[in-house]
Parts: sequence; structure tokens; C-alpha cells
Amino acid sequence: MKSLNHIRTGILIVMLSFLARASAQDPAAPDTIILHNGRSLVAFVDEIGLDAITYHVSGNSIRRSIDKLDVASVKFHTGETEKFSRDPMDAQLAALSGIKKHVVKIDVLSPAANHLVLGYEHVLMPWMNVEAKVGIIGVGIAKQEDTRYSGFMLKAGIKFISRPAVVMRGMRLNSLVRGSYVKPELIFSSYSAKLNGVSADPMNGHSTVKNGDFAFNLVFGNQHQLGGCATVDAFFGLGFGSHRARSGDEVNKDSGESKLFGVTIGPSSFPIALSAGLTFGVAF
Repeated sequence: MKSLNHIRTGILIVMLSFLARASAQDPAAPDTIILHNGRSLVAFVDEIGLDAITYHVSGNSIRRSIDKLDVASVKFHTGETEKFSRDPMDAQLAALSGIKKHVVKIDVLSPAANHLVLGYEHVLMPWMNVEAKVGIIGVGIAKQEDTRYSGFMLKAGIKFISRPAVVMRGMRLNSLVRGSYVKPELIFSSYSAKLNGVSADPMNGHSTVKNGDFAFNLVFGNQHQLGGCATVDAFFGLGFGSHRARSGDEVNKDSGESKLFGVTIGPSSFPIALSAGLTFGVAF
């Protein structure tokens, strides 16, 4: 009788050991992870967490994870399917739906100073954008009574956008064109001033004076992105530059400060360069 009990106990131990090994092995059929981009991944799902899904492939015990935002659904080997929806209030959504890398803009304050400035911004890499602007001098709303100006202005620089001081798990960059920045900028302008009426050129009596400005500024600004596509950029620049005026064959390097066509430059005794503006743009 005792021997029979021992046999039964041994059989029970063997069965429990077999069941334990079977439960530790992979299920008979793998699961299918379907991504939002249409791709699918055949693997064994180990855990579905708050931010990621952990899985392993057949014959490999190494556990891997995939961002939960990238997963559309999981079809388990049992036939059940679990779907995942993207939260429209999630800040990571913008990074997945396509980050805008181009901005066309206009300086809304420039017409008040008789010139029109248009700009273009392009993302080189995260936290670094290149920006170029062109201005048409003589186009604006200010009155030109005694002197009429005509010419062009060019600006070019690289924006170094500040990074967040604190980064938490799960955060993603949702815009490449917004944020505070520092931009080294080169400025060049060439324009003529035509004197009308009884006005006279104080240099030698010529009626037309040709002017040229060159400056290097360090621009500080902050660009906001509104509604996903509209941008507002306010900036101020400080640096140094030079202004030249030519009338006939005579060149005057110390003809006083330049006009506010993209930049204003002081006399040669104090060659400070100042710039400021406010642009509205469209990101795409």
C-alpha cells in the first residue's frame, strides 16, 4: 500500500514538473504586433506597459520593447485583439504626424520704415535652423517727401534654439521651429537716396546719394508656433557695422548713422548696429 502511495506521489511530481516547464516555454503560436505605419511584428508579447510593449522573438530570450504610440493593435495567439488609440492631447502626437521643417514669413513692422522684408527658415537639424531674409527698400507706408529711397537688403544667419532644461521619460520634440534662440547674423544693404525739391546733398550738391551698410549682429529672439502652422517671431539684435555714402566720385565713411532698413548703424566713432522686428509666418 505504501509503495502504491509512493508511486502516485512520484507520478504527481513528474506531472507538476512537466506543467511548470510547459508554462515557462513560449505558447504554441506567437502574437502579432501591428504598427501604425502598416508593418507587423510576429513575436511573443511579455508585457503591455504604460509607455511601451515588451516582447521577445521565438528562440531568443532577449526582451525588447517598442513605443506604445507606434502600435495600432496587438493580435494575440488566442484570437483576441487589443487596439490602441492615439491620444489627441498627447504632446508626442505632433512628432508622429509630421514635424514642419520650413517657414515663410514677413516682417510686419518693416513697411513702417519704407521697406518690405520677406524671410525663409529651414531646419538643418534639431535645435539648429538656417534663416535668410530679403528686403525691398522703398516699399512701405511711410511718407517720402524730400528724399526717395530704393534698393535691397539681405540677411542670413543660423538659429541656435535653446533646449529644455528638464527632460522627462516619454517626452518628444513636437516642433523644430519654436523656442527662444540666439542667431549670429550677417546684414548687407545697398540703396540710393534721391533728393527732391529744394533739398541738396550736403556732400557736393548731387541729387542722388548711394548708400551701403554692412553689419554683424547677435540676434536674440523667441518664435512661437500657433495652431500647428502659424508662427510669430519677435527678435532684437546687437552688434557692429559700417555705413558708407557715395555721391558722385566722393565716398564718405562717416556720414552719420544709416537709415533703419533692416539695421541701423551708428557713426564710425561708435559703430554699433541695432536691429529688431516682428514676423508672422506659415510653417509647412
